[in-house]
Amino acid sequence: MSNLIPGLRSVDITARVVRVFEPREFSRNGKAGIVQTLMLADGTGRVRMPLWNEETKLLSEGKIKEDDVVRIEGGFTKENRGAAELRLGKGKMTV
Repeated sequence: MSNLIPGLRSVDITARVVRVFEPREFSRNGKAGIVQTLMLADGTGRVRMPLWNEETKLLSEGKIKEDDVVRIEGGFTKENRGAAELRLGKGKMTV
Protein backbone atom coordinates (compact mmCIF):
# COMPACT_ATOMS: atom_id res chain seq x y z
CA MET A 1 0.00 0.00 0.00
CA SER A 2 2.90 2.33 0.63
CA ASN A 3 3.63 2.53 -3.12
CA LEU A 4 0.10 3.66 -4.05
CA ILE A 5 0.03 7.24 -5.27
CA PRO A 6 -2.81 9.21 -6.90
CA GLY A 7 -3.16 8.76 -10.65
CA LEU A 8 -2.26 5.08 -11.02
CA ARG A 9 -4.19 2.92 -13.49
CA SER A 10 -4.55 -0.88 -13.69
CA VAL A 11 -3.77 -1.40 -10.00
CA ASP A 12 -3.64 -5.05 -8.89
CA ILE A 13 -3.28 -5.71 -5.14
CA THR A 14 -4.11 -8.28 -2.49
CA ALA A 15 -5.06 -6.93 0.94
CA ARG A 16 -7.04 -7.64 4.08
CA VAL A 17 -10.29 -5.79 4.82
CA VAL A 18 -9.58 -4.26 8.23
CA ARG A 19 -12.70 -2.10 8.49
CA VAL A 20 -16.06 -1.75 6.79
CA PHE A 21 -17.72 1.62 7.36
CA GLU A 22 -21.48 2.10 7.44
CA PRO A 23 -23.06 2.95 4.09
CA ARG A 24 -24.28 6.47 3.58
CA GLU A 25 -26.69 7.93 1.11
CA PHE A 26 -25.99 11.12 -0.81
CA SER A 27 -27.57 13.30 -3.46
CA ARG A 28 -25.61 15.04 -6.21
CA ASN A 29 -27.16 17.01 -9.04
CA GLY A 30 -30.59 15.66 -8.14
CA LYS A 31 -29.47 12.00 -8.29
CA ALA A 32 -29.46 9.81 -5.20
CA GLY A 33 -26.65 7.38 -4.54
CA ILE A 34 -24.93 5.32 -1.87
CA VAL A 35 -21.29 5.01 -0.86
CA GLN A 36 -19.65 2.58 1.54
CA THR A 37 -15.96 2.67 2.39
CA LEU A 38 -13.53 -0.15 3.15
CA MET A 39 -10.15 0.20 4.81
CA LEU A 40 -7.67 -2.22 3.25
CA ALA A 41 -4.25 -3.11 4.64
CA ASP A 42 -1.19 -5.17 3.85
CA GLY A 43 2.27 -5.35 5.41
CA THR A 44 3.20 -1.92 4.03
CA GLY A 45 0.22 0.22 5.07
CA ARG A 46 -3.46 1.04 4.63
CA VAL A 47 -5.66 2.56 1.96
CA ARG A 48 -9.28 3.71 1.82
CA MET A 49 -11.48 2.20 -0.85
CA PRO A 50 -14.95 3.66 -1.38
CA LEU A 51 -17.53 1.51 -3.14
CA TRP A 52 -20.21 3.39 -5.06
CA ASN A 53 -23.83 2.49 -5.78
CA GLU A 54 -23.90 -1.00 -7.41
CA GLU A 55 -20.44 -1.82 -6.01
CA THR A 56 -21.86 -1.67 -2.46
CA LYS A 57 -23.85 -4.85 -3.16
CA LEU A 58 -20.63 -6.80 -2.58
CA LEU A 59 -20.93 -5.74 1.07
CA SER A 60 -24.71 -5.77 1.55
CA GLU A 61 -24.93 -9.31 0.15
CA GLY A 62 -22.23 -10.45 2.61
CA LYS A 63 -19.75 -11.43 -0.09
CA ILE A 64 -17.06 -9.25 1.51
CA LYS A 65 -16.65 -8.55 5.23
CA GLU A 66 -14.01 -7.53 7.76
CA ASP A 67 -10.95 -9.83 7.94
CA ASP A 68 -11.48 -11.15 4.40
CA VAL A 69 -8.49 -11.13 2.09
CA VAL A 70 -9.48 -9.55 -1.22
CA ARG A 71 -7.83 -9.29 -4.62
CA ILE A 72 -8.38 -6.06 -6.56
CA GLU A 73 -7.62 -6.26 -10.29
CA GLY A 74 -7.74 -3.31 -12.64
CA GLY A 75 -8.45 -0.65 -10.00
CA PHE A 76 -7.18 2.92 -10.06
CA THR A 77 -6.13 5.56 -7.55
CA LYS A 78 -7.33 9.11 -6.95
CA GLU A 79 -6.34 11.76 -4.46
CA ASN A 80 -8.72 12.34 -1.56
CA ARG A 81 -7.87 14.52 1.43
CA GLY A 82 -4.20 14.58 0.47
CA ALA A 83 -3.79 10.80 0.22
CA ALA A 84 -4.19 8.09 -2.39
CA GLU A 85 -7.54 6.32 -2.42
CA LEU A 86 -8.19 3.08 -4.30
CA ARG A 87 -11.21 2.85 -6.61
CA LEU A 88 -12.67 -0.22 -8.27
CA GLY A 89 -14.10 1.42 -11.41
CA LYS A 90 -14.24 -1.19 -14.16
CA GLY A 91 -11.93 -3.49 -12.23
CA LYS A 92 -13.02 -6.44 -10.13
CA MET A 93 -12.76 -7.54 -6.52
CA THR A 94 -12.70 -11.16 -5.39
CA VAL A 95 -12.39 -12.77 -1.97
